[in-house]
Amino acid sequence: LPFFTTDMKKKFFANLWLTFHSWSPGIAIEQPDVSELLKYDGARTIKMRPWSAYTRTTQFQIENEKVTLTVSIGQTAETNNAENRGAYNLGKVYTFFRFSFENAQGFEKMEKYYIIARKIVAILTSQNNICFEEVYLSQRNSEQKYFKTGICKIFDSYENYSIRQWHKVIPIFSVFDYIPNLIDGIVNGKVNSLLELLPEDNKMVNRISIKNVQDLCTALEVSYQLDDKRKREKDALIEELKKNIKNTIAEFTKAHNEIDVNKETTMSSAFQYLDYTLKQKILTLYNENSDIVDEIVSKYSLPSVNENSIASFVKLRNNKTHSGTVEWGESAKIYTPLFAIVYASFFKYIKLPDEVIKSTLLQIF
Repeated sequence: LPFFTTDMKKKFFANLWLTFHSWSPGIAIEQPDVSELLKYDGARTIKMRPWSAYTRTTQFQIENEKVTLTVSIGQTAETNNAENRGAYNLGKVYTFFRFSFENAQGFEKMEKYYIIARKIVAILTSQNNICFEEVYLSQRNSEQKYFKTGICKIFDSYENYSIRQWHKVIPIFSVFDYIPNLIDGIVNGKVNSLLELLPEDNKMVNRISIKNVQDLCTALEVSYQLDDKRKREKDALIEELKKNIKNTIAEFTKAHNEIDVNKETTMSSAFQYLDYTLKQKILTLYNENSDIVDEIVSKYSLPSVNENSIASFVKLRNNKTHSGTVEWGESAKIYTPLFAIVYASFFKYIKLPDEVIKSTLLQIF
């Protein structure tokens, strides 16, 4: 933004706008009645529904700063002005995010809010190569109308941008009440392992590599531990086993002070990270999300997700790690349902209801 003075750079905007086309802006268009459809003179009226019918707002806080997020539909041109009257192109409608602030913000925070918006859209479209058609700053005048105060150019490394159609993404309004939880998960890094799985190139959509398998195994490990407040019965047994081992070591040390168990042996480190195997963790996650997973398996006629197929999938990762070899076989065919488990686990973390999780994931899988 080279046209800003030094003083202006200290603080900026009341609003940050980001426009995109990931969801159908057609929801803002009022459907014509039958009489309008039967006109043969070529004269058709395009009417917009009331603003409240397609606009939602929610609030959240970041670093004690109150932010209002608005998601709505805008138009690129006034269709009734002299410039557009009689023209074939009457402009277009687009979806936008608007971050509004009570206080002026430092310019260094612009990137933070842009990244939040980009990650929201990435999660709901299941692709990382997201593009906002326009990013700009605005303020309101005394008549409560917005005017642009700066146009922003975002540079990224993507070779192409997501071309997913609106019917193949998660509708934002279906999860809108949980956007504050979603943003909290983004800010606290709880969604990073999921984002690592999303393609950054359209050529990689519906294709997987061994790196994807490795990343998915990592994401499943993270998913198992995602919600610290949710304790599973078997997790408690592991903790009990660790406690018993510690007690056994303590009793042994009392009886044999001639050896320092912690310094002279590997006993302490041997059980310090005692845990269930990845196969067992994935099986547990599957059992918790079988309703969703089985629906996806049936949809694409994939192999069943069970103990054996999970073990084969994990073996793909292990063979690559330990021997550098990859023998795909049938193992990779359960990648998609396991990927869905990572999504479902994160959505449960942000408190999305199970029935909403199932319907939304079937939109993108």
